[in-house]
Order: sequence, then structure tokens, then C-alpha cells
Amino acid sequence: MRLVAHEFMTLDGVMQGPGRRDEDTEGGFRWGGWVAPSFDEAVGEVVSGWFERTDALLFGRRTYDMMAGYWPQVTDDGDPVAQRLSTAPKHVVSTTLRLDEAPWAVTESVIADDVPERIRALKSTGDGELQVHGSWRLLQTLIAEHLLDELRLIVFPVIVGEGKRVFDRVTQPTGFEVAGARVAPSGAVAMSLTPARSSTAARSRSRRSGATSTDVAQRRAAALASMRLAARTRTGRQPASVSLATIAGSRPARMRPRLTRNAGLLRRSRRSRAKRSAIVSQRERCTQSASARMPRRRASSTTSATKTPSATKSRAPSSATGCTPTDALREMS
Repeated sequence: MRLVAHEFMTLDGVMQGPGRRDEDTEGGFRWGGWVAPSFDEAVGEVVSGWFERTDALLFGRRTYDMMAGYWPQVTDDGDPVAQRLSTAPKHVVSTTLRLDEAPWAVTESVIADDVPERIRALKSTGDGELQVHGSWRLLQTLIAEHLLDELRLIVFPVIVGEGKRVFDRVTQPTGFEVAGARVAPSGAVAMSLTPARSSTAARSRSRRSGATSTDVAQRRAAALASMRLAARTRTGRQPASVSLATIAGSRPARMRPRLTRNAGLLRRSRRSRAKRSAIVSQRERCTQSASARMPRRRASSTTSATKTPSATKSRAPSSATGCTPTDALREMS
């Protein structure tokens, strides 16, 4: 059976006391009844659809007692929710309730110990849906043990600030995929969520399967070599000039900024080396040009011995000859 939880929730994640002010005052909670302003016809249709798929029910003790005190009194044959709750098999997680003392009809079992394993065994019997409604403490166990196959929520446009929360004891990040969603005219949002396969879970599976960090590093190195080979095949060049850009486009999003910065630094470093090379080449050309002009300056100095040193100095090569490092930089720009 598929284990599916159904909850009403505020925008700030509270699930306590949705129906009545005095429904659940544990912990001094005094904001019960917060679903009433937004519980319109569309929300009612969604809730009715939940119970139409009920094949069995699983409750915590507090929710069980609360519902057992109300729903058996609803005798309207036209109420599908009441009819389904009255006839569906029920299972209760409790250390204080005895099965022979269960007040609600068709209560088949009381789970008092080894709760996760007992629920797994219950899921393996039959088909259909094993539904959970409310049951805050039980819900935390189901989330922590990854027992839920689906979570159906109706989020109401209200905040209450404090109270029991749907995700109250989460110890690690968990993702969900949205299997369906509907927005009611009142603003309430109904959604169906299925647990997504997270990277954390994937790492846990790798550890259980015996994979080591060395194996992971070897796989990454092999993937990098494949990317370099593919880049060389496509461009006909050595892959060193494109490896960082290629990796940046294929690595996870959190790695891309660092790889992009490294690629930018590499490009700037290449431009700097090219400029320095151009400057050195220009200086060599200037030296050769000056050496070629030296005999002409000596000859003119012998014929004009009366010229002052300043006049001779004025004949020295200047920037007009084009032999300056600045010209090399201008050519590169």
C-alpha cells in the first residue's frame, strides 16, 4: 500500500488546530480554527477527493480520539467522508490504547512498539492507499524514516506564528516533486508532493553500496578526460585552452562561478603574456634600428665638430620613430 499523509497547513508551516479554536490547545496554542475563512467549495472538493481514495487509515492516538468522538455521530448517508471513515480499516500508533478498548468501529490494530518496522509491514499488505490525517507526532516519525510515498497539503493564506509544524524535526534537507496543484478562489493552495531523490540520499546509497571517495574521484577524473577528448575532437586543438570552459558548463551550479573565474584569470594571463612579448619584440626592433643609425650620427659629428652636446642629443631617437613600448601596447589594443 502507498502511505499518503494529508495535512492542512498555514503559510508558516503550522498544522495545529485547523478546525476549531479548542481543537488542540497543547503548548498554549490559542489560534485554532484558522482554516474557516478560506475553506470554500473548491477546498471541500479536494478533501472529498482525498477520502474517495481511502483504503485504510493510520492515526496517532490524539487524532484518533478526536475523530472517533465526532465522525461516528455523522449518520448522513450522503456524506461520503463520514461513510468512508466509518467503514475503512483503522490502525492506531499508541502505547496506552488497548485494541479491545478501541472506541471506533473497524479498528484493526494498535501499534505500540517498533513503529517504523510495523508500518513497513503494514504497507506491504494489499494495494491502495494507507492514509494519515493530522497525527502530528506520527507524521514526524514518518518523515524522519522516509516512509511517506506522498504528502498532500492544503496551504491556507494565514500565519499564526507558533504551533506544531508539518516539518518540525527535519534533520537533513529533503526535496519534493510537485505531482499536482490547484489554487482555490479563496487563495488556499492544494498540492500533492512526492519525495525527490536528493544528492544527500544518493551519497548515502553510495556509502551503503561500498563506494569510496577514491572511487568517486576516479569517476570524476575519467569524466574530465572524456570531456577533454571530446573538446579536442570538435576543435582540433589541445584541450587545455577549453577545458575550464567545458567543465564550467558541465559541473553542478555551485561549482560554476569558481570555474568561470578561473577561466577568466587564464584568459587575462594569456593576454598579459602576449603584451609582454610584443613589448620585448618592439624593444629589440628599436635596438636594431638605433644600431643601424649609429654610423650616420658619428659621421655627422666629425663634420660638425662645433655643434653643442645638446644639439647632438636632439638627434637621438625619439618616440616619433615608433620605437617605444607604448606603441606595442597600442598595437595590442
